[in-house]
Amino acid sequence: MVEKAVIIAHYNKPLEWTRLVRGVEVIIYTSNDQAPYMQVKNRGADSSHYLSFIIDNYENLPERMVFCHDHNINWTQEHPLHHIINNLNWEVGKYFSIGARCNYWAAIPYDEKPHHIEAMKRNWYILAPYIEYPERLTYIAGTQFCVHRDLILSYPKEFYENCRRWVYTVEEAEWFIGRFFEYTWHYILTRNPIEKDLKYMI
Repeated sequence: MVEKAVIIAHYNKPLEWTRLVRGVEVIIYTSNDQAPYMQVKNRGADSSHYLSFIIDNYENLPERMVFCHDHNINWTQEHPLHHIINNLNWEVGKYFSIGARCNYWAAIPYDEKPHHIEAMKRNWYILAPYIEYPERLTYIAGTQFCVHRDLILSYPKEFYENCRRWVYTVEEAEWFIGRFFEYTWHYILTRNPIEKDLKYMI
């Protein structure tokens, strides 16, 4: 069984930077039908990629996984991705974000955008069997994180299948579908709506 892996949600960014990643398996899921990688539908931003990997590998997950994007450099990161991965403190926690800490925000409440809260409440049913709608929900922007397989396996495979079905079929704005999981991955996997700021690099 693979000990460590990096799962990349790809669309159209060049991936030469992955050659600089050391000591871990790199797995690429793409929503670009011209790219020679595992294919997913182009919907819900990275959520379709991440969920598809979990579903496809549920019975044989690596011990620790980094879920990240195809860009090596981005405003949501404090360093290039290859540098973060090569210097990652894999065991600082069973879940932690690798996003820039200056982008630590609140998703709930969001008084400036009531339509945003209405959409969150309207779609919480896909999570409600496992986690309740929180009074406060914080997150680190970027949807890039490291997680231990035990946290993923704390939910049945059917849960992730239902989440992906929601991504592919729900009648909501495309921007919101991706954001819904950006806001909630840490809550789903840790059962804590307040995302922790852990020192993720050695």
